[in-house]
Amino acid sequence: MRRLDKEATTADTRTVRVPTPAEARAYCEDIAKLWDETTVADRRAIAEATFERIDVLGVRDYTITPTADAIARGWDIAFGQEAITCSS
Repeated sequence: MRRLDKEATTADTRTVRVPTPAEARAYCEDIAKLWDETTVADRRAIAEATFERIDVLGVRDYTITPTADAIARGWDIAFGQEAITCSS
């Protein structure tokens, strides 16, 4: 049981490397390239880290809710109010 408990603890622990400000800026300078070079799993991780919710009611009617971590890093300001809530 101790071995299984240790394995469970290890399995639940994920180390996430946070990019430096310079790396983050380089990524943001070419978002399309970053997206193209990213795996499906990593795209999902980016979306989950950035968005708490995305509500889409049509092509031009949507609301995005950034995560607390995204807000702490200024993503809500970067998105702008128009991007957070858009109704045509």
